[in-house]
Amino acid sequence: MHDLRFAIRSLLKSPGFALAAILTLAIAIGANTAMFSILYSVVLEPLAFHEPDRVVRVWATDIHNESVREGAAFLDFQDWKKQQTVFTSMAGTTGAMRNLTDPALETEQVSTMGISYEYFPLLGIKPLAGRAFIAADDRDGAPPVAMIGEALWQRRFGRRDIIGQRLTLDGVTYEIIGIAPESARLIRAASEVYIPLTAAVAPFGNVRGVHGVSVIARLKDNVTLEQAQAQMSVISKRLEQQYRDNKGRGAFIESAHDAMVRDARPRLLILFAAVAAVLLIACINVAGLMLARADTRVRELAIRASLGASRSRIVRQLLTESIAIAAVGGALGIVFAWLSMRTLLSLAPRIPRADAISLDVPALLFALGVTGIAAVLFGVVPALRTSSVQPALALGSTRGVMRGTRTAGRGALVIVEMALAVMLVIGAGLLLKSLANMMAVDVGIDTSDTVTFSMSLPARKYAMPDREKYPEWPAATNFFERVLAESAALPGVAQVALARNHPLDPGFTSQLSIVGKPETGGPTDEVSNRPVSPRYFETLGIALSRGRTFTADDRTTSPTVAVINESLARRYFGAENPIGQKAKLWGKERTIVGVVKGERFGGPQAPSEPAVYTPLAQLPMSDLTLIVRTRGQAEPVISAVRAMMRTIDPDVALYDVETIDTTLGRSLATPRFQAVLITSFGAIALLLAAIGLYALMAYQVQRRTNEIGIRVALGATRGEVARLILSRAFALALTGIAIGLAGALAAGRFLKAVVFEVSTQDPAIYAAVPLLLIAIALAATWLPTRRAMKLDPAAALHVD
Repeated sequence: MHDLRFAIRSLLKSPGFALAAILTLAIAIGANTAMFSILYSVVLEPLAFHEPDRVVRVWATDIHNESVREGAAFLDFQDWKKQQTVFTSMAGTTGAMRNLTDPALETEQVSTMGISYEYFPLLGIKPLAGRAFIAADDRDGAPPVAMIGEALWQRRFGRRDIIGQRLTLDGVTYEIIGIAPESARLIRAASEVYIPLTAAVAPFGNVRGVHGVSVIARLKDNVTLEQAQAQMSVISKRLEQQYRDNKGRGAFIESAHDAMVRDARPRLLILFAAVAAVLLIACINVAGLMLARADTRVRELAIRASLGASRSRIVRQLLTESIAIAAVGGALGIVFAWLSMRTLLSLAPRIPRADAISLDVPALLFALGVTGIAAVLFGVVPALRTSSVQPALALGSTRGVMRGTRTAGRGALVIVEMALAVMLVIGAGLLLKSLANMMAVDVGIDTSDTVTFSMSLPARKYAMPDREKYPEWPAATNFFERVLAESAALPGVAQVALARNHPLDPGFTSQLSIVGKPETGGPTDEVSNRPVSPRYFETLGIALSRGRTFTADDRTTSPTVAVINESLARRYFGAENPIGQKAKLWGKERTIVGVVKGERFGGPQAPSEPAVYTPLAQLPMSDLTLIVRTRGQAEPVISAVRAMMRTIDPDVALYDVETIDTTLGRSLATPRFQAVLITSFGAIALLLAAIGLYALMAYQVQRRTNEIGIRVALGATRGEVARLILSRAFALALTGIAIGLAGALAAGRFLKAVVFEVSTQDPAIYAAVPLLLIAIALAATWLPTRRAMKLDPAAALHVD
């Protein structure tokens, strides 16, 4: 306690030093704690289910593209359940937006999830009220029942008792049997309404070519992931032999946790490594401050030693001061972490499990541990060096009182700072160049002045015909035609089109084969498929390479046709003209009538994959996007389209209404956020490294004042004095830069997963960053060098 009181008094005598050290640590510890909170909640914390390590995700795969991980056909899911023996249970889910109608309220779109009756028991989730689905609910012909998500229960029903009441979705009335908690999420975000899977997959539940069911399973206690994979591979081979649509189809198993955080993990780990480097640099700078302060206390400590204080006693006292600084810095760091985490989450793009992120016990323990480590990092070396006093010289000159007046230790710290700064700035440069590449990508469409409106047709009102009559669907086709005609007539509208998916949505894939070309297009090739209305390509500015696009004459009574993109044309036809050739899609041969330039389904980060377009009239869908190109401001057009839709059908709600530019910007949110954050960390690292180098050079000039005075008195020129100081600074800077370049090369492999069309060994960046660091080193050294050059020899020789 005495040591602590003395430490506080000592620090209060040097408020500038104490404030600088505490704030430096507070910012670094706070940033680290905030990033750890996000990393822990998203990546490290186990899923909030019963025995989460036994829960796995089962993907369907395609041998033609090993990177494909997608859902299973509903019939395949049923066969998997029947034939497997490695899981205690399997559950399937599928998501969709549906229209929630209420005579007293305006129709709204709600997120729904179809789940098999095994879903809640598999995860160990109990309803907040009522009951979960049972096997009798999840079969053809069962009475429609639904569960309400906790968020919708709160928002629309005020958490009152609604068990047994009715809910109308897409014209179908469901009985509410239970309330699902917000924790009822694994594959998708928590949904607002849950319905049985069998009802959700209709009418395509009996089509093995539609892969819309996401599958989870729980491993038996004595079964490993490898054993489960082996059995599912055998089952897939069996189904491949039985069904033509399963040719080339396989299964892949991974832990549910890995499936959920796979994409977020490398980005968060990179950010955490960057902020940890900032903490290390901050500790180095505080250690430099401690060493500089030690010079002012040499006589004090020497006197204490002469009065009998042992070296261990002095070390303990100095470490107590370091701990006091770290403790206050850590406490302020927790406050800064709370503030910065809220800011980070408000600016960050969507990340999995974001709602679980909080400054909880693990984060506080991490902050405590970081504070302790920081105290050791910046406290031990200064304490040991400062305690090395010679009591016999305490009453004489301060020169020689410390045995460690050499600056080699502080030079090593500056080298480490420089190396870390180089690594961070190179990482920032790679991410910024990656972001620039993404922003420069031609996505294949004209995004300006274009608004999209998503909608879903109510299943009861627009009942899809059975498989034999499809694609004849007059109710849907009449709806399409009316929407296109009335929206085109609205003021401020230049062009309109309908499509199965948003232009930047990957949509779905379908099996394709080229008639007469079995060697280039097998029956199990999967390509992107987008049913669109006439003028889709003109509305989005997609250039036509050859042939024609769709017209109003391409109906179900006309020959089936298709338009392909250049990527598909190159893959299957090479230099041959594809116009007039036939492609088999959805069981029908379609004549290729046109070729258009590449449209990047999925945004700028996605490659331009082979794709086929079909007339919406010949392949009608219930989930649609209305695309409107405006002549001016978007807001009046949005209001007019909403009013128009209420007159056409008040039971069809519009959702995800926004400009394509907004959608494109959101697709870049994750790389932009990471690039900005790493750049910020790099800038902080550069600033701290420059401060560290400046402090060291200023300290050197001060310690070598007599030497410099003697050199000048003996005839040394200002240039020679400058070289004396600069040579030391540049030796440190170049050593740090060399180590940093080597470290950046070694760490480059971790960035490969997050950069776009950038080599992690980009020569321009690896050349520019050292030049930047050299310029910063020159700037940081200029003031101490200038001071040395102006020293008066007579005054310098009298400095104690």
